[in-house]
Amino acid sequence: MSFKTLRNLFAISISVLLFVEFSPYLFPEFLPNTAYKINVIVVRLCYAYIGSFIFYYLVVYLKHKRDENNISEFVSNYIKFLYYNYNQLMDEIYLKNDKNNRKFLNEEKLKELLKKIDPNSEAPLVMGVNYKRADWFEYLDWIYDRHHNYLTKLETLMSHLPTELIKILVKLDFKTNRSMNFVRHRSWQNANSKRYNNLEFVSGSLLGYVQSIKLLKEYHERVYGKIEYTK
Repeated sequence: MSFKTLRNLFAISISVLLFVEFSPYLFPEFLPNTAYKINVIVVRLCYAYIGSFIFYYLVVYLKHKRDENNISEFVSNYIKFLYYNYNQLMDEIYLKNDKNNRKFLNEEKLKELLKKIDPNSEAPLVMGVNYKRADWFEYLDWIYDRHHNYLTKLETLMSHLPTELIKILVKLDFKTNRSMNFVRHRSWQNANSKRYNNLEFVSGSLLGYVQSIKLLKEYHERVYGKIEYTK
């Protein structure tokens, strides 16, 4: 039950209590001589709820709000890291990136861009002590690994996060796990087979990641403020 609902019930309890205590009105009798007893029961229920609400507000709600305020900067920063990580990937996927007119891709546009990328070609990532250029399979693995590091940091605070944000993070975790496992399967099984000459086959799983990041960005801008991204 939301705090708004609890607060409304508190206001109703106060109103009913004042009405019963300070007016001559008695509740109708369903049985002979029961009106007074019904009034007493209603008054006791109102006092009980009012006392419970005050206890909840002082002991639980205020503490939760303090915790929320204390971690809000941390949460905001890691949401930004997730969004920047996404944009780093998109910058490399876009053949011509207009950073002033960035839009979240639909599946058709994503497929169009991924068709132009050879998964076995060199990606914008240097790996290991030998400074070997990663291919696109390895690059996607690296992007998703970094993504999950940021996501894990947020998950440590799950008990303090709003329900709406938790739902988005769970969806994001599911979608990126699906994408990552799919790409890693292809990476291990097909990286050397030259079976695929473009990355179109990952567009479906990658689209879920794109859509989840969009939800996360919208949440941040509604709660914490606009996210500025510059390449």
